[in-house]
Amino acid sequence: MHCTKCGTQNADQAAAFCPQCGNSLRAPPVAKPSAATKPITWKGMSKGQRLLVVVCAVVGTPLIYFVLLQDAFTDVSTGNASNARAVDAYNAGVSLYTEGKKQDSVAKFREAIEADAKMAQAYNSLAIVYSETGRDDLAYENYSRYVELDPNGAHAARAKEFLQAYKKK
Repeated sequence: MHCTKCGTQNADQAAAFCPQCGNSLRAPPVAKPSAATKPITWKGMSKGQRLLVVVCAVVGTPLIYFVLLQDAFTDVSTGNASNARAVDAYNAGVSLYTEGKKQDSVAKFREAIEADAKMAQAYNSLAIVYSETGRDDLAYENYSRYVELDPNGAHAARAKEFLQAYKKK
C-alpha cells in the first residue's frame, strides 16, 4: 500500500498506518487546493466585483437586520393598545427605525409611552434601540418595564436574557 503523505511503498497490505511517517493508510488522500480554490482577495478583484461587494454590504446589511428583527418591531394597530396617539407614535418609531433613523425612533417610542404607559411593545422597541446604540443602562430599564408589563410576551425571553447578562456585568 502506498502512503499518500510520505510516498513510502508499504509491503503489508493490511497495515493501518505507515511505518515510516505514521500516516493513516486507510484515509482517502487529501486533495491539494487548486488555483480555483485559492481565497479571493480585495486586490485580486476587478472594480466591478469590488463595487458589487460594497453595494451588497450597504444594501444587504440593513435589509438582513430588518428581516431578523422584523418580529421585534410589530405594527400594533391591531393590538390591544388603548390609545390611538400611542399607536401612531409607535408605528412612526418603527418606520424611523427601519429607515436607520434610530435617534428619531427613540423620540417616537418615548412619545408612545407618554401616551400609553402600559404599551409593553414600545418599551421593548426602545430597549432594542438603546442596546444597539450602546446605552445598556437605558436598555435595562426599558426591558425591565417590558417584562413587568408582559412577562410572557413574544420577546420576554430575549428581554430576560439581556437583564440577566446585564446584572452579571
